Amino acid sequence: MDTPVPYYDDEIDLREFIFTLLKGWKLILLFTLLGGVAALVISKLQQPVYETSAQVLIFPSVSPATAQFLISPDGTPVTISPAVFLLSDAVRQKSADSLGLAVSKIPPVSIAADKTNTTLFTITAQAASAQKAMQVANAWAEAGIAYMNVSAQLPLAQEAQARSALEAADRALVDYQQHNGLDQLTWADLQDLTGIGLANNVLAPGGRELPNISPSQRLEIAKLMQARLDAQTEYETIRSLVVQTKYNLAANPPLVIKYAPVPKAPIKPKLVVNTLLGALAGALLAMSWIILRGWLRQSTDNSKNRPS
Repeated sequence: MDTPVPYYDDEIDLREFIFTLLKGWKLILLFTLLGGVAALVISKLQQPVYETSAQVLIFPSVSPATAQFLISPDGTPVTISPAVFLLSDAVRQKSADSLGLAVSKIPPVSIAADKTNTTLFTITAQAASAQKAMQVANAWAEAGIAYMNVSAQLPLAQEAQARSALEAADRALVDYQQHNGLDQLTWADLQDLTGIGLANNVLAPGGRELPNISPSQRLEIAKLMQARLDAQTEYETIRSLVVQTKYNLAANPPLVIKYAPVPKAPIKPKLVVNTLLGALAGALLAMSWIILRGWLRQSTDNSKNRPS
């Protein structure tokens, strides 16, 4: 009859596992404290990051008129959010000037549009000091509002340019008439001669006999009249935009509705969270060492007790 070979279990059962951990509670406590203290010290040595936000109110109607729309590849207009202009180089430079900093030294700034109120924008700044974060956010908000106000006034400057262009086109036509002995002709007479500005080429009621002019004169007068009509159309379009812009600015001026406060605590590093994570890491390290040491000890004992 064969002699049975004894069986040696290399596994650690749950009760023995818990008992082993309880025996090493001092080591676990020590590593937990060391891990927490180490994480706290490292966090303290890191540069803090403070964050604060200002809010501005900008209605789409007072966005920069000359750049409010882009044309997509398929030819349809695409509205540009004021957030694009709030992050422009002009606003960045103006903010740097008000802070007395180089543009490259300005801390990070982000712009976020409110999901429910499309006219509300949040300007968030991060810096190594609470005071600096507050200063940057507020300087950026004020610079952004100033930029939007100035940009919204662009149609006023365009109106003056369009008026000058209209006056120049009118003067060019009058000068040509005077130099060619045609200054007695009215606009209706010129329409009869050239057909420019007539709906469906219906003759204007001149009411008198018109002089004979050469084909080259007729062509030149037609060019000058068309240039004047184009300038007048441009001026009337911009003039209408100016009236609307003035109304919009009076009714809905861009405003800083909330200035950024001084943050009370940094967002990074998170001392409490880091300390707890360090303590947890220390405890896990200690428990891993205790379990490994117990397993190695049991394996050694089993090896010694096995028959050769």
